Amino acid sequence: MLRRGYAGALERAVVFLALLRQSKLDGCLLAAPDKLSSPYFVGVVNPKTDKVHLFDPRLGLAVRAKDNQSIATLDELLADASLGQRSKLNAEQIKKMEARIVFPLQGLAPRMLEL
Repeated sequence: MLRRGYAGALERAVVFLALLRQSKLDGCLLAAPDKLSSPYFVGVVNPKTDKVHLFDPRLGLAVRAKDNQSIATLDELLADASLGQRSKLNAEQIKKMEARIVFPLQGLAPRMLEL
């Protein structure tokens, strides 16, 4: 991705999660259970509040809260599905989202096949 200068939503999400990991922040993909290849959001845990803030890797933007100034949290999105309209998601898709962890490549060593 970095050499090509462009990428799809999944690749952008994985790079964003790698940057979060280097910054010692926790994050995950939030995706629909039936679509393995297209993440809807990247969730970033705020260590001070333990709230999950949302980013859309397809748009390359943060999901805006109602006040249009701050970044929406997962709780806000679940309470008000209209926050997902910019990402073209309806309430049903939002309610079905599940968290998925992305492991770094060094965590998936070939010896793990033996375990």
